[in-house]
Amino acid sequence: MRNFTMFKITLTIALLSLFTLSESQTNIAPNAIAAHSGGGATIYGPQNYNDLINIGGSTTPWGWVSSNGWIEYTWPSPITTNEVVLYPADRPLTSGTLEYWNGSGYTFIMNTGSGVNTVPLSLTFPPVTTTKIRINNVAGSNPNHTEILVYQAILAANNATVLSVDSPAAFCEGTRNIMATIANHGTNIITSVLVNWTLNGTPQIPVAYTDTLDTLQGSGPNSALVFLGSNLFGSGVTDEIVVWTSLPNGVADGYPGDDTVTALVQPSLSGNFTIDPLGSGGFNYLTISDAIDDLNSFGVCGPVHFDVAAGTYSEQMTLGEINGASASNTITFAADSAGVIVEYGPSSTADNWVLNLNKTQWVTIDGFTFQHSSGGSSSYRALCLMDGG
Repeated sequence: MRNFTMFKITLTIALLSLFTLSESQTNIAPNAIAAHSGGGATIYGPQNYNDLINIGGSTTPWGWVSSNGWIEYTWPSPITTNEVVLYPADRPLTSGTLEYWNGSGYTFIMNTGSGVNTVPLSLTFPPVTTTKIRINNVAGSNPNHTEILVYQAILAANNATVLSVDSPAAFCEGTRNIMATIANHGTNIITSVLVNWTLNGTPQIPVAYTDTLDTLQGSGPNSALVFLGSNLFGSGVTDEIVVWTSLPNGVADGYPGDDTVTALVQPSLSGNFTIDPLGSGGFNYLTISDAIDDLNSFGVCGPVHFDVAAGTYSEQMTLGEINGASASNTITFAADSAGVIVEYGPSSTADNWVLNLNKTQWVTIDGFTFQHSSGGSSSYRALCLMDGG
């Protein structure tokens, strides 16, 4: 058995995590045939763009395309769409052009802009009817995506929607403002809409928005950030915020299916914690993975120290960019003096590592041994360092 003992690793970053789960239009990407112009094949092939597996995050499966290539969807019959959403993994595109097939050639829709690691990139545009959509001139370092969604356009006259719950996000415990972005997805200009919300299932006072929301085709603002209220958020407590629109222009919404967004929010970590399978209490994690999940999801807002109980932990450690980590907000995993062993037996070459540090900075791992568990593949990596390139 080969192993790798790590007495101290000091690494030097920040994750923008997304806590929003939306109820929206129908994703018609799975009905298309996906292709790309060179790049990943087999387990990294274009079929990963529309397989509805691993939507978001930085782990496989994903598809990747060679720099300056294209990604294309083809449908067996015409579709109408007005939104494409890209889910980058750890190598987002830096630019590209969204195009649709007009029957004899491709027509420009819009520039994609630059993506951000693991953060969905939403492209909205006036509805087009076509059998093919592609992202052309995909620039970047072999950009990879876990999923690319294409939403069917709903051509309703009065259709308001909630795009996201924007705050609080990456915040310390305390009283924080709650903000959401609403938009007009209808064919009429909206001059009034009710923004409703609940906090942990309890209805809150709705907000009447009376400024103008232009249509997607219009020249005025199509979306707006709305202040809903505030709440006292406690450390280690996950709160549910549900926001939805109603009565655009005083009438029933023409497509209520994209009205609602649910956000699960929790204050970022700060202070001292333990990791002990036999421990208890609000500041103890039963597994290393549980602690890492909170770091990756909620970030930090101060220095964080984990005292890890001695023993063998049969799990993978996968750390990404930790939002809020810095020279002052460091993260430390300190093993008990009796030692900590982390072991894992990968089942394939795609995940043949025990510790994966993906653009991770300002983290210290002290006194750990990483090794392959018995019975697994003989080809493995105890430590995998990734920089998104």
